[in-house]
Amino acid sequence: MAFIHSELDDIMNAGNLPKASDLAESERGRITIGAACAFQARAYLYESNYAKVKEYAGRLINDQATYGEYRLFEYAAKKKKAI
Repeated sequence: MAFIHSELDDIMNAGNLPKASDLAESERGRITIGAACAFQARAYLYESNYAKVKEYAGRLINDQATYGEYRLFEYAAKKKKAI
């Protein structure tokens, strides 16, 4: 796992990854800096390293100018009106 963490940190710090909002429609699905950060948080979660999970998840929540805008969405079934 150390290799994965090292690689993810390297690509996030290189400055080559775009934010999702900066991608053209034809590039949708390309890795973004926010996705790399989320993957890093998940990798630490698998290791039960909760301090690092909090650090990387906190970056996504608190630094949207760098990592892109992420928000929760309402479950589609709740939007449907009862018949």
